[in-house]
This record gives sequence, C-alpha cells and structure tokens, in this order.
Amino acid sequence: MLYIILMGIASFFVAVLAIQNSMPVELSFFTMKFNSNLIVVIILSLLAGIFIAFCWGLKLKTQHYIHDRKTQDRINKLEYENKGLKKRVADLNYEEPVPEWRAPQEKGNGSMPPKIK
Repeated sequence: MLYIILMGIASFFVAVLAIQNSMPVELSFFTMKFNSNLIVVIILSLLAGIFIAFCWGLKLKTQHYIHDRKTQDRINKLEYENKGLKKRVADLNYEEPVPEWRAPQEKGNGSMPPKIK
C-alpha cells in the first residue's frame, strides 16, 4: 500500500513538471535529430524507467522462484533419504520376537510347542 502511495506522489510531481515545462526541445540520438515537446520526453523517460524497474523486479522474482524451487527439491530429496535411513535403522534395531514355545520356562519342558486343542 505504501508503495502505491509513493508511486502516486511521484507520478503527480512528474505530471506537474511536465505540464509546467511544455516547451519544444530538440533531441539528438547518435546521428538522428528529433523535435518534440518536453512533456513527451519526460513522460517517455518515466515510462522507460517504469519498464526497466518492472524488468528488474521480474528478474529478481524469477531468481527467487528458481532458488526456492531448488531448495524445495533438495528438502524433498533429504526427507525421502531421511525416511529411508529411519527405515534402515528400524530394520537394524528390530529384534525378532522369540516364539512362546521356545522361550525358556521355569517349570517343565519348555522346548516343545504347546498342544493345540
């Protein structure tokens, strides 16, 4: 919101400057010469500045998007790798449960499986 207000104020001052200085001027660009009104020169300069600022902002947004995309891809890769490593650790720490019929017992012969009725 502040940016819009500042742009409006700057545009107002440029418009006032252009209106107060509406005299004819001669422009030369390399070997070419043009006759134009000063208001046209000022407004074209303003539009060129806005276009350059837009292109610069677009470049920065594109760079940030590419950086964010690469970072997110790296995060996804590391999360996938982390999940795989946690599974490997769980597999390495896994102790196979001893069947009940092989568990040592205090009374009787514990080496035989229980009878199924």
